[in-house]
Amino acid sequence: MKSISYTFAGVLLTAALTGCASTQNASPEILYDIHEIERTPLTVFTDEISLFPQAAAAFSADSANEAVALTLTLAGEAPAEEVRTLLKSGQTPDLVYLSREADRGVYRALAADEALADLSTFFSSSDAPDLYDGFLDGPSVRAYGDERITGAPMDYTCAGLLVRAGAFPEGTSLPRTLGDFLSLADSMEEGKSLFAFPADHPAYLEPFVLPMLGTAGVNSAGEMRLTTEAFASGAFSSEALQKVAQDLYKLSSSLYTSDPYPDTEAVCKAFAAGETMIVPGDAVLLRTLRESYGLTEDVLLLPAPAVNGTQYLLTAVTPAYIPAAAAHPGEALRFLSLVYRTRAAEGLHPPVRGGAEGLADFKGAAAALFEKGVHAYCGQFAQTGEEGELFESAYTTIGDLVSGRVEAPAWGEAMDQLFKEGETPAA
Repeated sequence: MKSISYTFAGVLLTAALTGCASTQNASPEILYDIHEIERTPLTVFTDEISLFPQAAAAFSADSANEAVALTLTLAGEAPAEEVRTLLKSGQTPDLVYLSREADRGVYRALAADEALADLSTFFSSSDAPDLYDGFLDGPSVRAYGDERITGAPMDYTCAGLLVRAGAFPEGTSLPRTLGDFLSLADSMEEGKSLFAFPADHPAYLEPFVLPMLGTAGVNSAGEMRLTTEAFASGAFSSEALQKVAQDLYKLSSSLYTSDPYPDTEAVCKAFAAGETMIVPGDAVLLRTLRESYGLTEDVLLLPAPAVNGTQYLLTAVTPAYIPAAAAHPGEALRFLSLVYRTRAAEGLHPPVRGGAEGLADFKGAAAALFEKGVHAYCGQFAQTGEEGELFESAYTTIGDLVSGRVEAPAWGEAMDQLFKEGETPAA
């Protein structure tokens, strides 16, 4: 670990003027002592030090923080283990931010022990950032499963629908509802498909399927909180899942009546060649299409079909958080507020309104949708992998279901019916 200390106004200097007369060779006279202020230590632990320098400078310029000694600690090769060691030793950081790859279950473990500070008051105060809709929902920021906010959304990644820009002439309305998408599917030329997804990576279905499940009314609580556990428990009816399968078939039947089912390569080739108009994907898939499949046409990013009037963009959030054992939560919140303000002013993440300007490529397109009122749909916790890496199940739910890692007979029956060669799912 490397520590970078920012000690601001740590020493109070006093002075006085005396008469000009002096005595040669006289001993120096101490007029005033130099009193060191007792500084409050504020410790921030992160593996992404680039998030904080501007906020640190702003913190130093604020006279309210003159008695605070801020230390930014940059994690080494094993950030998760370093945080765990600090927590066990009682040297609890006041603010922690670990990237998704570095976290390895630390945040979830703290949530399981109710060891995260409640940030709800901060996010309802005048110091709170004006975040895009949906970013304060989901377990990445409400890890206790109730109304308490435990994480401050910082970085985020999104997945949506990649659409060939040339398919919609300027001035044409883009599809918004499921009905709009189905109407487009009916108008496709023979041999072409509106929508395709790779059968070898079923998680690509999720930017489209999760809102479709909401449209089908499969969540008895009326909420957009879908988990693998809910599927496995039978909370979602076979009829609702069959409806989702039917709609998927209508959208992409030309690619799903063949054997073998299309894999990622087949879908990418079809999209690059103009044989299919829409694929669900993220920044990685878009880069793959351009670098490996020669896609040169402009691509639009669309959210999923509207659910109860609202459109959603599948979003995975990486939060900063304050451990419950932190000694200086007030100072940590003041610093966190500055992080939001300085990063937004630079046109960078976090997801603050007005921050889309300056963002480029995929994240800029996602931010532009959020600016227009699209909501972030943040997923649920899922834990996979031998080392307990933390993922959002919004990226793993469908993959878990289709691969059989989660036993959900109703979903399995629906997908089996969908993938039967040459057969339309029963109405």
